[in-house]
This record gives sequence, C-alpha cells and structure tokens, in this order.
Amino acid sequence: MKLFWYFSRAMELCFALINSNNIRTMTNEMLEFLGACEAEFKADCTSNMFLAMERFAPSKRWHVDQMIKVLTTAGNSVRDDIVSSLIGIISSSPDLHGYTAYQLYKILRNDITQQPLVQVASWTLGEFGDLFVSGQYEQLNDGENFQVTENEIVDILERVLNWSISTVVTREYAINALMKLSTRFPSCSDRIQSIMTYYACNMNLELQTRAVEYTSLFTKHNIIRPSIVERMPVLISNPSSNTNSNEQQEQIYNQEENPSNDRHINHVPPNEPVVDLLKLLDEPLQTNGSIHPYEQQQKPLSSNPVTDFIFGDDIQHNHSNNIISPMIALDKNGLRIVFTFEREGTILTIHSKTTNFTQYPITNFIFKAAVPKTLTIELYPPDSTTIPANNSEEINQIIKISNPNKEKLRMRIKLNYLFNNSPMSDEAELNTFPEQCYN
Repeated sequence: MKLFWYFSRAMELCFALINSNNIRTMTNEMLEFLGACEAEFKADCTSNMFLAMERFAPSKRWHVDQMIKVLTTAGNSVRDDIVSSLIGIISSSPDLHGYTAYQLYKILRNDITQQPLVQVASWTLGEFGDLFVSGQYEQLNDGENFQVTENEIVDILERVLNWSISTVVTREYAINALMKLSTRFPSCSDRIQSIMTYYACNMNLELQTRAVEYTSLFTKHNIIRPSIVERMPVLISNPSSNTNSNEQQEQIYNQEENPSNDRHINHVPPNEPVVDLLKLLDEPLQTNGSIHPYEQQQKPLSSNPVTDFIFGDDIQHNHSNNIISPMIALDKNGLRIVFTFEREGTILTIHSKTTNFTQYPITNFIFKAAVPKTLTIELYPPDSTTIPANNSEEINQIIKISNPNKEKLRMRIKLNYLFNNSPMSDEAELNTFPEQCYN
C-alpha cells in the first residue's frame, strides 16, 4: 500500500512539473513509465498525459502522434473520456484527417486487440478513410508510405466487427464506420449492405438495432442516405474544469445568422437561447428570393483580392482612424477568401471577398461562420452563390461582429459548394486576426 502511495505522489509531481519548455522530454519519460508501470497506474497516467499535452502541445500533429503512442502503450487501460477527447482533437484538425487515418490504419492492420485505440481508428477511418485512400494527406519520407484500396479499409473494419473479443462499444464504432463508408466508397456499397443485412439478426440488441436502421437506409430511404452519413462537422472538445487557460481557449462557439427583416433569411434572435454550433452549421442559409443587404452598402472598388492584399486598396473603406490590414482567411484548392475590415467602437464589419482560381465555376456556394459565445455575429447573405472560374469575378459578403469586451477574435468557418458538379466542403479556424480588429 505504501509503495502504491509513493508511486502515485511521484507521478503527480512529474505532471506538476510539465510546462511548454519540457513537454517533449517529459512525454518521452512518461511513455517509458506507462509501458513499465502496474495496470492500476495506467488509467491515471494516460488521463494526466492527455491533459498535459492538451495544454502544452507544440502542435496538433505532435499531439495526435503522441496520443496514438499513449493509447498503443496503455492498451485497454484507457478511460472512455480519453477516446472521445482524442476524436475531438482529430476532428478539429482538418489538415491531419488523412494523415491520422494513415497512421491508425498502419497500427490496426497488425493489431486489433487494444480496444480504445481500435475505437479511435474505426471512427477516423469511417470519417476520413476516403482521404487516406485517395492520398489527400501529407505523406512522410520514412519509406513506409503505401497504397491502400477501398476494399482493404472495409476488410479491416469487418474484421473488427466480427472478432469475438471486440467489446460491444468497439463493434458499434466499426459498424458506424462501415455505414459512413457506404457513400465514400461507392464500389463497396453492396458489400456493406450485405454486412448490415447479416447483423440485422445479431443476438446483441444494440448491434441488431443499428443494423436494421442502416439496412432501411439502403432500401426505403436510399435517397437520403448520403446526407445522413455525410462527414461530421468539427467536434469541439469540452474544456477541463480545473484549467483556466483551457476554459478561455476552448470556448463553445455560437452562431447567429443575418437579422434582416427578410422573412426568407433564418437568424437567431438575440433574446433566444444560444443553439449548439453543430446544429447551426448544418442549417443552410436561405438566400433565394431575398433582397440582399449588401446592395445597400458601398461596393468595394477593387475586384482583385491579391491587389487588395498587396496595395491595400480596400483600406479606403475603413471609416475609423486606425488602418486595419486585410487578411487572407482561406487560400486552398483554388478558392481564396480575403477579409477587409472596418471598425467602429466595438462593432467590426468584415467585407469578405471570395474568388475562384480554378478552371471550373463554383456553384451553390454557402459560407458559414461562428465565433465564441461572448461575441455576437451577424452573417449577411452573399451577393451571389456562383463564383465564376479563372478569377473572372468575385462574390462579396458582409459579416458584422459585436465584441463588447474587446476579446481576442477567433472564428470558425465552414464552406459548402459544388465544384464541377461534385459536392465539396472545407473548414478552418481563424486565430490570426489583426490586433486592431479587437484591441
């Protein structure tokens, strides 16, 4: 009993000494301890390592890599909240989606005995397996890169689902992942439907219920199946109750849409309770047939966001005394969004200009944005939902943000559009607004 007490106090001391300067070294030391310690220490050690890395990790990629090592080392001695928290970190890192799926697949193809790791891997492959198969991720120069087919991803998830040692929770993750892949991997759709039909008679009630519901999506409700199993929006990790810095950093976002008088435009009234961001981000902005408030505003003189950024032509729209530099909010896959700013007191007006540098026009463009709940946002509809090809024209949109406490501005954006008649989506978190926007 005394030995257990000494080990516990020593472990607590080690975690108390971790900071941003020694996080890498201390993580390596704690990984060695995690691999050698008794089983009763593993759960606490894993949880403390996750909290330390969440607070001091130098980058999201390093954080994900180290947590995969932690789950691999700890085996089945991992609490459920760590699984869900790691899924949240993976979800909130769009640049790492394909990379993480690749790393987890490498582990899963050799070992499916570690249930928490298998759960994270199943969720990741279900959400982002298509990015991994198509090579849409940053590949490492370690000589281990390999090509995987759609059938191989389905093989390994079916293996997890059929393995008798897998827990019910792990099998639920696997069957959900297979259903997700039924639209991401069209060539495997019939095979996945057969798996669902087989499990509709499973002795486990939970698996049976899910399989029956999923089978009905293939038959009675096939037309809505793609929208039901589409990629999930970014998950937001719950901040730790005992970490003030995390509470400030991981605030829950909320979104309010355009509060114009037009009845065709949805918005959240200021006196209504704040609705969950994930629900709001799934509600389309209805702009057809409405009078666009942008027409009542002064149109930007420049039509080229690159020129705006270099020469600052749009600065003349700033009616305040402080000049605020333009900002490139997104520049990806030929789509560029440039923000220019006007600030009057605690109200920041953002003029968003979106251009398309590809050879195909972008249609059905929808821009959504959210800010921390201590701020309020009004998102006006764009002057068009079609962006012509080859940078020939831009679309403009106005965003107004009220920041009464002059807090540092953060924004999460989500884009949905059709590119060459294929549905596309993108997400990003903006943390580098000019200081004049809020200070």
